[in-house]
Amino acid sequence: MYHAQDRLEQTIADARRAVDLKLDYEEAAVLLFNTLYGMQRLDELEELFEHYEELTTDQIEPEARASLELARAWLHLSKDDREGALAAAEQAVAIAPQSWQVWLHRASFRELAGDERGAEQDCTRAAAFALTAPEDLVERAVLLRSFCHKPELVEADFTKAIDAAPWWADPYRYRGGLYRENGRLEDALADFNRAIELAPVWGAGYLGRGMTLSDLERFEESLADLERAAAIGVESWFEWEERYLLFTRVMAHLRLGRPQEALSLIEEALEHRPQSTNAHLTKVDALLMLGRVEEAQEAVERALEAAAASGAPPYFVAQLHLSRARCMLYRSQSCDAAVSDLDQVEQTIPPHFGLDLLSELASIHAEELFHHCPDRYDGRKALKLATSGVEKIEDVASLQSHLVKVLYREGRYDEAHRGLLRLRELRSRDAAGDLFYLAMTSWQLGRREEARRYYDRAVARLEATFPWEPRNVMRRREAARLLGLEPAADLDR
Repeated sequence: MYHAQDRLEQTIADARRAVDLKLDYEEAAVLLFNTLYGMQRLDELEELFEHYEELTTDQIEPEARASLELARAWLHLSKDDREGALAAAEQAVAIAPQSWQVWLHRASFRELAGDERGAEQDCTRAAAFALTAPEDLVERAVLLRSFCHKPELVEADFTKAIDAAPWWADPYRYRGGLYRENGRLEDALADFNRAIELAPVWGAGYLGRGMTLSDLERFEESLADLERAAAIGVESWFEWEERYLLFTRVMAHLRLGRPQEALSLIEEALEHRPQSTNAHLTKVDALLMLGRVEEAQEAVERALEAAAASGAPPYFVAQLHLSRARCMLYRSQSCDAAVSDLDQVEQTIPPHFGLDLLSELASIHAEELFHHCPDRYDGRKALKLATSGVEKIEDVASLQSHLVKVLYREGRYDEAHRGLLRLRELRSRDAAGDLFYLAMTSWQLGRREEARRYYDRAVARLEATFPWEPRNVMRRREAARLLGLEPAADLDR
């Protein structure tokens, strides 16, 4: 398989040649800037900007100049210079106001600057451009999904693209991903089925359907699709699709009670590509699911070494720091070291890059940190982190799930309970962790019989999934203590 890192390096080399030779300069320069930014190779990006500034305005078209100004804006943001980022985005709008892309990018920078009203106006302005070409509609939908958190506008553009080009698989695949993210799994499945009918040798379609089938707990069918995707190959920028493919295959094997097959998949991936951050992350997650915390921590350390050697994107590195913090807390190691990892994630990942990471960070504060280092728990910080994602994207179950745990920890039991009930509407299946919190919120609200029903359901659900995962063990113990029950003795294995 031709891996993400190989493709990116080849893209950079080809684009550099085109820029140097002035061949398709504008397109090549924009691609080069964006790729280097995505890989966080900022020193090289700075050098390219020096070359760009030497050009006169008549040597490059307005749309390309605007795109390069946007790349400059993202570079400013990587240095936490939000004013510089917004100024560059404003310049892009001034250069090419006829481009809907510049309005969407400026919306993101306005939001980061605290101008939420201005950001919403820019999103509305971009969405109002009358696009007819299906490829433009898909591109706008993808950016709307990233920058504006307006799923209804995203769905509308994907649907228009489908109406304009019903023979094209891409918009079905993208809309299926949107439906899956919002818990509309049957709608997602229908779209992925159609994408596969239209492009039966396209790995991305099988990957999307396999992930949806996994969400529906149809694991054998899921594995069949995922194996097909692996055989065909998936296009993957910055390892996203490769990460999803390997992770979902591994989790399906674990859910089917085949841990050795799951771990063998990971070792095969690492043997083929020893510095794959994707494979290392999946190994850490799998070991934690199996309750093998000491091995997971050793795997995290090896993964961080591999990430440093390969120049892994910050998002993946942040995930590793979260995992290492969790391992240290589970093993009752240094609170200072664990908090240092958590602080590093908060400081290095801007909110628009990692709403899910910041929400997970909040959950670690409210659960692992609260239990193992209670004097370091900061409820105000946890609540701020948890709400940052939900305020922007209300209907993503994972973000809501992290928020309700913080609300519970802060004694806001009624809000937490209502949030948990809302989660049951968003998810296709009850999650054991949510059920334990429903049991605890019900108990705190005086509904003792209801609490016991939720607890029993949570235990049954847990035993059918990952009973030894440390976070699940921790939740089960806390709920049992609150309800005056004796947790199963085998939890101390």
